[in-house]
Amino acid sequence: NVVIKDLTITSQSLTAISYSYSKCINLNTNCKNIAIDNCWLKGVNLPTTYTTHAHVAFFSDKKIIKNLRINNCLFTGGSHAIYFNANNASDVSINNNTFDSTDNYGVYFSNTSFSSFDNNTIAQRISNTVQPVNYFGIYMTGCNGNITNNCIKSIKDIQRINFTGIFEEINGVEEILKKDPANVYADMTYKTKE
Repeated sequence: NVVIKDLTITSQSLTAISYSYSKCINLNTNCKNIAIDNCWLKGVNLPTTYTTHAHVAFFSDKKIIKNLRINNCLFTGGSHAIYFNANNASDVSINNNTFDSTDNYGVYFSNTSFSSFDNNTIAQRISNTVQPVNYFGIYMTGCNGNITNNCIKSIKDIQRINFTGIFEEINGVEEILKKDPANVYADMTYKTKE
């Protein structure tokens, strides 16, 4: 039974190999006291019609993880920035990271007890090659702990916002013009109202 203990990766740039199921970091054993700080981890976005699971970081498929720290890192590409499917993970801190341009999930966690998951930014790719039915910035199942102050950015979400409706609701002049007894303003198109 192999255990990885007291591993620190600092200020490195790591790139996954260009094929399906590639990973920058693959810790597929029991782990204790792992720190990844100030690194740039680059995954692979493959032009396929299915999810290829090109993870940037993959942690222990059904293994035990204790005291994992990932701080101040940039994760780009891949189908998941972090795919974490542990059997028993405790004292996990993931703070001040940017997860950018993933195809499927920004981060995926299962059975994880967080010390903190704070101040991370998760942004989806603008043009997906995989075209998932649903994009999840953060996916967690069987998890607990302190999860605060994270930002999920998605171009798809921004495109779905009806800014016309929002503008009409907050514009004070709009209310006055709607009172026009001849309904001239109410019958105008948005373009005409501009």
